[in-house]
Amino acid sequence: MGAQLLNFWLNLLPITHDFEEAQGQYEFLSELVCSPNTLQALCGSDPNATIAQLAKIYGEAFDAKYWDYEGVKDEDVPKFKN
Repeated sequence: MGAQLLNFWLNLLPITHDFEEAQGQYEFLSELVCSPNTLQALCGSDPNATIAQLAKIYGEAFDAKYWDYEGVKDEDVPKFKN
């Protein structure tokens, strides 16, 4: 049941209409992805589909439009490490 709920939620992402909610959901998703047990549950029986969905979500999440609006502080904008 838990894995099904996670996959249902994952398929609702990316959020494109509410920037503040999107940021919160992407932060929560990142915490889940960094947890080995949760990542395994997210991948379920079709890891390739999950990886494709994660790529879609993070591709949208790092789009500049989410970080270029009033109210976002510079320290909140994600930075890529070299």
